[in-house]
Amino acid sequence: MTATPKRPRHIALVSAEYPPETAAGGIGTYAATLAPALLAAGCRVTVVSKAVDAVDSVVEREGVRVIRLADVEPPAGFWHEPFTVQGAAAAKQYYTRAYTVAVAFMTLPELADVDFIEVPDWGGEGALLKAARPEIPYVVRFHTPARMVFEWNRAGAGQSFVDGLHALEAVAVANATGWSSPSRWLAQPCARLFGLTPSSIAAQPNPFDWERFAMAGAQRTQDIVSVGRVEARKGVIEGLAAIIPVLEARREARWRLIGADTNSAPGGGSLTAWLRQRMPTHLRERLLVDGNVPREELPRVLAEAAVVFLPSRNENFPYVCLEAMAAQAPIVASCHGGMAEMIEEGRSGLLIDPSDTTATSTALLRILMQPGVANALASGARRAVARFAPEKVVPEILRHFAEVSTRHTALAESCA
Repeated sequence: MTATPKRPRHIALVSAEYPPETAAGGIGTYAATLAPALLAAGCRVTVVSKAVDAVDSVVEREGVRVIRLADVEPPAGFWHEPFTVQGAAAAKQYYTRAYTVAVAFMTLPELADVDFIEVPDWGGEGALLKAARPEIPYVVRFHTPARMVFEWNRAGAGQSFVDGLHALEAVAVANATGWSSPSRWLAQPCARLFGLTPSSIAAQPNPFDWERFAMAGAQRTQDIVSVGRVEARKGVIEGLAAIIPVLEARREARWRLIGADTNSAPGGGSLTAWLRQRMPTHLRERLLVDGNVPREELPRVLAEAAVVFLPSRNENFPYVCLEAMAAQAPIVASCHGGMAEMIEEGRSGLLIDPSDTTATSTALLRILMQPGVANALASGARRAVARFAPEKVVPEILRHFAEVSTRHTALAESCA
C-alpha cells in the first residue's frame, strides 16, 4: 500500500504591515523576509495582512498566499472583561483589527487548515486568536510593545490610548503558547512587562536577505546618514548635540535624516521642525530631512554614506543596521539595545552611549577623518552580517515552532 504523502506544514503570519502595500517598518520587513524563507524550507505560508482602500483580496506571490482584509466592526457590546469599553474606544483601530483577524480565522476557507500562527506583539492582533481557534498554537514575536515605545518617546500619545493598546497586547501575550524576540536585550523588559520568565522567550535574530543590499564600488560622500522614523526614541535629539561639533569641524559634512516625521518633539509637535530650530543658523542648511526614500534606492544611499549613525535611546533589532552592514557602510550605533548584539565593537562598527555627546562626536569624527578605520569597519560589517542569512536563522525559528506545537498539544491533552 502506498503511504499518503504528508502535507506541508501550513504556517500563518499575521501582520498588518506587509510590503509593498502596507510597508510601515521593521515588522513588515520581517514578515516579508520570513514568509519566502519558510516557503523555501518546505512550509505552506499564508500572510494575513491589512487591506488597502478597504478592499479585501487574496493573491499569491511567488508561492506565498497574501490575504488582505478590510477591518470589520465588532457588534455593539462586544468588548468586556478582560477588556474595557474605554480601552476599546481609545485604541479603536487596533481592537477592530484584532476582531477582524479572529473572524478571518473562523470563517475563511484559506485558513481552515492552518497548523501554526505567528503574530507580532505590536497592536495586539492576536488577542482573540485563542477564542477563535483554540486548537492552533501561536507565538507572539516581540518587536517592541506599545508601552515601551511611548515611554521611550516620552511624548506622542494619550495615556488612555497607551493603556488600551497595552491591554490588548497583554491578552495576546498571555494567551500565546510561546514567545520569541529578535534580541536577548528586548526579552528582558518584555518578560517584566508581561509577567513572563525571561527564559521562556526564545531569542532568535531576524532573518535578513543581506545580498540584496550588497553594493560594490560605491563612492562615499561626506553625509552622516540616519535612517528610521524621526522620533525621540531613535535618539535624534541626543544625536543633534553630537552632530553640531562634527559639522563645525568638517565643513563638507551633512546630517541626512531619512524617514517619516513624527510628533514626538519635547512637549509635542514635529520633531524635524524641533531639530531645525535648534540647529545653529549657519549649519541649518547642512541638516537634510528627506522623508522616506523608495526602498530600492536605500542600498545605494547607505553604501554612499560616510557614516550610518543610529543613536537610538533603546532599539530592538533594527533592519537598517543590518542593511548598512550589508552595504558596507561604517556604522556608529547605540550600545543600548539589540544593535550591541549585531555589531562587534571596533570590528564591524563603533558602539556609543548617545547620552555621551563627546564620545559620540569623537566616534563620528574618527570615521570621517580616518579612511583606514572607515574601510576596516565597513569590511568587518559585511563579513559579520552573513550570519543573519535566512538559511541560517529560519531553521532555529522552525525548531522553536515545533517545540511550541509540542507544548500546545501536551497542554490540550492535560486539560481534556
